[in-house]
Amino acid sequence: VHAQGAKDPWLLATSLASHRSLSKQVVAIYRQRMQIEEGFRDMKSTKFGLGYEQNKSVKKQRLTILVLLTTLASLVAILLGMVLVSSNKHRRFQANTETRSVLSFHYLGLRAVACRIRFTMRQWKAALQWYSSIVDGAWAGAT
Repeated sequence: VHAQGAKDPWLLATSLASHRSLSKQVVAIYRQRMQIEEGFRDMKSTKFGLGYEQNKSVKKQRLTILVLLTTLASLVAILLGMVLVSSNKHRRFQANTETRSVLSFHYLGLRAVACRIRFTMRQWKAALQWYSSIVDGAWAGAT
């Protein structure tokens, strides 16, 4: 599959029957899987994210709290990244292209914190509406 606007083609194998609509579903599922994988990287990586991989704890209760805190911090980073993109302040972080998004909302949010970028209430509201529309769309597709 070579998606329009994509840099490299994907070779996807499936045991599902060959049908055009199923092919599109497989691509959509794989694309979502890649976003989830990148999200885990963003949470675990010391270089790109929150550094969960530095955790050495083996106590279940401590790990549970750490996962909760990491998840909440990730959500805040994602929202900050969305504010950065919706206010068009993200381009300064993209070195290789201005037209195609290559950085995750999570990573962009962490960059916004590191650079102490300020946002107006209007920019926050626009990003929260965008986030809400994404969540609503995901729930509509799940039912």
